[in-house]
Amino acid sequence: MSPTFSRAEHTVVNVGEEESPRLITCVKASQGFDWNLEIFLPSYADYHFDDLERRQDPVEDIIVTEEEVEKMFPS
Repeated sequence: MSPTFSRAEHTVVNVGEEESPRLITCVKASQGFDWNLEIFLPSYADYHFDDLERRQDPVEDIIVTEEEVEKMFPS
């Protein structure tokens, strides 16, 4: 198999206090996909990804004049 398809990457993060259970998260990227972060979190982890995934960024209007369009796309 090609090295491109057989390569796997992962990151393990340990957070929390010494006496608490270890919170382990693993992000695995292979075959062009970043696998779902939530499936690697243990059941005792109380973390919600909704805010990160569904956050709406502000929308800004960009107004371009005819002169600016002509400079960008000369005929």
